[in-house]
Amino acid sequence: MKNVLFITLVLTSLFVNSCGTGGKDLAPPSKDRVIDEMPSWMYVNPVEDGKIFDSATEVSQDLQMAFDKAEMKASKNMAGKMESKMRAATSRVQEELGFGDDSQMTDTFSNTMEQLVNKSLNGVRVVEKKPVREGNLWRAYVLISYDAADAAEQIMNEMKKNEAIQKRKAHKAELEDMRKILDEAFSD
Repeated sequence: MKNVLFITLVLTSLFVNSCGTGGKDLAPPSKDRVIDEMPSWMYVNPVEDGKIFDSATEVSQDLQMAFDKAEMKASKNMAGKMESKMRAATSRVQEELGFGDDSQMTDTFSNTMEQLVNKSLNGVRVVEKKPVREGNLWRAYVLISYDAADAAEQIMNEMKKNEAIQKRKAHKAELEDMRKILDEAFSD
């Protein structure tokens, strides 16, 4: 009887011990390991003429959910960048082309830019992805890009189509100046 009790205790302690050591995966990773696993494009986004880049990271127990959350976060950041560029370009158009008194022209320019940026942010592309296991979670790193040069071209095409611009044929020079401002604003 003592042998059975002894064997039961030994087997139970081995089982408990193996359960305790198998949980190493659930321990949070060290900060050094997390930084080592981080892709270089998270520190500094790439720079390319005519494109805007942004990156983000998110965690989830499900790998696809982590990627989806990171992509959504990067897209939100990208929209903020685009909105800032829109405001700067609109302000420059007002200052440089003297549309301060011509609110219809300014409104047309602003509205066209806003509509096209909202519509064309669907053109955001995932450039790189990197999954990293952190205990029982997945950390997803995502890098996205947006073709801002194409967006500037679409804005100009819409402006040309717009009835308010066509009625003002005297503004052809201003349209060219707008093109230059848009090219400069979206080429960083």
